[in-house]
Amino acid sequence: MQNIKPTILSNEFYEIITNSTNDLSKEFMNELIRHKEELNWLLGSYYGQERGSVYDHSIDQSSIEIDKNGKGSFITNFDIYYALEGYTDKSKMKIEFQIDLKTKEIIFKGEDR
Repeated sequence: MQNIKPTILSNEFYEIITNSTNDLSKEFMNELIRHKEELNWLLGSYYGQERGSVYDHSIDQSSIEIDKNGKGSFITNFDIYYALEGYTDKSKMKIEFQIDLKTKEIIFKGEDR
């Protein structure tokens, strides 16, 4: 099963993506920072509240890939604390996304379980 989290693009990034032909990875990094809460939810739902909690999530900016149609992926690094076992582990996940310019929505998709 793949966890999916839709959210709305900021007006600022919407204007950039609809009017630019340049590399969008730097601007998209700023958009991802705006959606940190949604990404934390996506990571947390993948691992489940009962297994542990996700924190210190950061995005590998060099991993951002985005095409002119608003489709792409990036890698996020994070720590997960396993409460029952009492230890912390470092992890990473590839997150794919698709931007729908008609609805101004971005859909984040986590890895399959």
